Amino acid sequence: MFRILAVRLTLLYTLLFSLLALVVFSLIYRSLEADLMSRIDTLLLSDGQELAGVYRNEGLAVLFSEVHLEAAEEGTERAFYRVYSPERQLIETSDLTAWDGLPIRSSLLEDPAETRFETIHFSGSRDRARLLFQDIGDGYIVQIGFLLTQDEQLLANFGKVFSEAFALLLLSGGGIGFLMARRALAGIEQVRRSADRISRGDLSQPIFANGGSVEIENLVHSFNWMQERIQTLISELQDVTNNVAHDLRSPVTRMRGLAETTLTGPQTLEEYRDLTSAVIEESDRLVGMINTMLEIAETDAGIRPLSGEKVDLTEIVHDVTDLYASVAEDQDLVFHTQIPSHELLVTGDRSRLQRAFANLLDNALKFTPKGGRVAVTLLQDDGQALVVFDDNGPGISAESLPRVYDRFFRGEQSRTTAGSGLGLSLVKAIVQIHGGQIEVASSPDQGSRFTVSLPL
Repeated sequence: MFRILAVRLTLLYTLLFSLLALVVFSLIYRSLEADLMSRIDTLLLSDGQELAGVYRNEGLAVLFSEVHLEAAEEGTERAFYRVYSPERQLIETSDLTAWDGLPIRSSLLEDPAETRFETIHFSGSRDRARLLFQDIGDGYIVQIGFLLTQDEQLLANFGKVFSEAFALLLLSGGGIGFLMARRALAGIEQVRRSADRISRGDLSQPIFANGGSVEIENLVHSFNWMQERIQTLISELQDVTNNVAHDLRSPVTRMRGLAETTLTGPQTLEEYRDLTSAVIEESDRLVGMINTMLEIAETDAGIRPLSGEKVDLTEIVHDVTDLYASVAEDQDLVFHTQIPSHELLVTGDRSRLQRAFANLLDNALKFTPKGGRVAVTLLQDDGQALVVFDDNGPGISAESLPRVYDRFFRGEQSRTTAGSGLGLSLVKAIVQIHGGQIEVASSPDQGSRFTVSLPL
């Protein structure tokens, strides 16, 4: 039971509350005790000064009478008065019937101070008494004692009330604390049940916070996002699996067909060489597709982190356009570039950015017919570097436009052109891992424009 978090939190809160309550009680108790003692001392001091005045003005005989009168007024069971001679001998006392066990002498009789106080326990009573020794002149000393029964009863009542209230608050506070802890942790229990549900393969139901704490709401939000991400990845994995099964089957089928055709009858050495060449070509194509898929998967999953170095987009775009300038010339295309002379620095991986820009430019050149136009523009806008690839090729249909970044997807215009349908998927993965975005605008027979934006 003590491993349950709600129980442990309740015990911890209860312990902290108990310690705090005990500290507060101790402070209040000591403060009340000090106030009561101060009140008694003030009363004793007032009586002592009054008796000193009687001695000085009326003499010793009147003092003796006053001692008995004061004792009678206060009550002989609650107060007593005694007078000591200069030789410290007891010469007069009030009625001490109720003060059985009261000592006659005290070391304070020899104290030279004019007034001094003492608290004593005396045999025959569980109570304490507060004593005052008052020098009244000529060496005579008056001793006055008040029983502290009423004050100590008040303190005892206070302690009893506190104990009862403390027990009540402890029980009710523990119960309420347990309910609040259970309520606060209800979101965690929901997350646990959802994790069990996901482990059984059910990703269809999100978690609802139901008005919990901000921390629980954040946890639920993160868990729901994770669940959506897992569901998306599973859907993508299913699509990729289907596409891989289709796209990898074709070259394998071709290789098998070539081999089967060659083995059906006697073939010349040249025909075997042609078979070997075709198999190598198809194998290279398969290896290229597999490597590209692995690179896309590693980039999406963040397995290959960015190097984090500063790279100059101006230099990268220059290199890519210089590399493909001869291809544009061979295809009789108008190839236009607009690249600034100053640096445009971004944080990222140079080789991956080169791969992304090369794929985009290769697509633009590949799908633009002879005599067409291809343009590459690099510019800066509001803290972003924009790399724009324009062509006036066949364009992309409205139905195909939302799927251009899907793996293995190839539109109607590209089915007659060599390719695997992975290039734009790789480009998007590379751009996103650099914290950028890629957008496409296209329409049939009007060409296409791909715009890559990267934070400077």
